[in-house]
Amino acid sequence: MSARRACPSFVLLSTAALLGSVVLLAARATPARATPARATPAAPGRRRGGGGGRAGTTVPDLIGRDIAVVDKLAGDAGVVAVLSYRPRARQAPGTVVAVHPAAGASVGRGSTIQVSVAGRPSTDLGDRIAADRRRFVGLGADPDGTLVVAVAAGVNPDAAVSAIRPALAGRKHRVVTCDTTFAELERVRAGVSAALLQAAGFTLRVDPVAGVVRVEGDIPAKLAAALTNRYGRAVIVARGEPARRSA
Repeated sequence: MSARRACPSFVLLSTAALLGSVVLLAARATPARATPARATPAAPGRRRGGGGGRAGTTVPDLIGRDIAVVDKLAGDAGVVAVLSYRPRARQAPGTVVAVHPAAGASVGRGSTIQVSVAGRPSTDLGDRIAADRRRFVGLGADPDGTLVVAVAAGVNPDAAVSAIRPALAGRKHRVVTCDTTFAELERVRAGVSAALLQAAGFTLRVDPVAGVVRVEGDIPAKLAAALTNRYGRAVIVARGEPARRSA
């Protein structure tokens, strides 16, 4: 059994700017065998994602759009895109060819939608991670440049790394196993973002390796307490000076 390790903080890597940017300090070294570690679990009895009672929204029209804008458009609509690829599709590679539920359908805010894209994901490591959001939670880096690959609970870490080994290109890396999924974290992010609409100034970012959503800025104490009460350890609120508001 692997020893528990503290998970580093970083910004979620995705195919669009919505989820922030990840600084990949890619130190060239021979990759070590993936060693799983577990992220800090959520508070007992709390379901990540905030449970029921989510406000409604509609599925955006993504057909024909480029993969580069999918996360932004999905996020603006309050839904989470889970990607899959169709190598034999006749449309231009990187173009959305199908969405389920269909555009215009009513869904709960934070719901998952299935987005099919023509072609194959690129060889870029970030694109490979984003193309398999059921298996991977995200990607980050330690201060020394070691890449940190976060996988969901129940995923075989060796098999996960094997699937992206060509994209790792020999870079030093390690694996952490989180007790959440990409979709669950995005549901939390959507809920927190909606709750902060009236806040004066804040930054909001997803930290997939730690399995949390981090909020910093001028957050009223009552609102901070409400977020903690609803989401438990899935949200970390750092109250302080007003910060640049997250989109």
